[in-house]
Amino acid sequence: MHHISFCLSIALGSNRTLIFEDDGIKWSYNVRWNDIFEPITNCNYGEDIAPWLPINNYKDISARIDRQLFLDRRSDIPFEVNYQPEVLPKEFSEILFTQHSNPSLWFHGQLIKYIWRESPATREILEKIEAKIPFVEGPIVGIHVRRTDKFKEAQTRNLDDYFKWTDFWFDIENIKLLPSVKDNKNNLNKTIIQQIPRRIFIATEEPKLVIKEAKKHWNDKYEIFYNKLEAKYGFEEGDPIRYTKDSLLAIMAEIKILVQCQFV
Repeated sequence: MHHISFCLSIALGSNRTLIFEDDGIKWSYNVRWNDIFEPITNCNYGEDIAPWLPINNYKDISARIDRQLFLDRRSDIPFEVNYQPEVLPKEFSEILFTQHSNPSLWFHGQLIKYIWRESPATREILEKIEAKIPFVEGPIVGIHVRRTDKFKEAQTRNLDDYFKWTDFWFDIENIKLLPSVKDNKNNLNKTIIQQIPRRIFIATEEPKLVIKEAKKHWNDKYEIFYNKLEAKYGFEEGDPIRYTKDSLLAIMAEIKILVQCQFV
């Protein structure tokens, strides 16, 4: 998703149509792009690109002379590329700078929103997963406990660290609901404590361990929800387990659920 949004930003800036190599068959996951998402364009790789192979790599703005260009992964490009994120079209800048604190981030979000258009089959699967989380019953806090593939680059956090801030958020929300009432017997102003039911959604690639620990220590205080479709990130970037269809759908479901949480 990061790479595609990178490519789409450059395609828009250079007035080009973005087409996936081999129509998305070669991407990392063991399922076709069009089986999960809507096609990125109506153009076809076989008809619009293949007849002109080989094509040059995109380098800079001077490459406008070429109609078709190939764009490498961002990490493989040893120089800054025109129109790469974080940018935004000039025609939007005036209104965005007055309405948003980070206009380029907003624009990049619109690119992600366009890219993330689920196929009907994907949408049906994700909606069934989302429907199991009772957002209509009150606020839910979401946490993302990611450990396996981050152990080399980030400090491992105990669940206590997550629940400390979850407790804090619910405590504040309870304070907001405190109504001041008059005690007729003592003629004093007192408060009635109204407790919001505490619900938490835990997104994690290790549900057997993380959920077990959460239920052991916080089940008496929280109603705990998690994704039954297990997301597996693997222990490193190239781990095949993270590139399966089920893993991709699980991660997508967790992202969509976390977006709906009142506090993450």
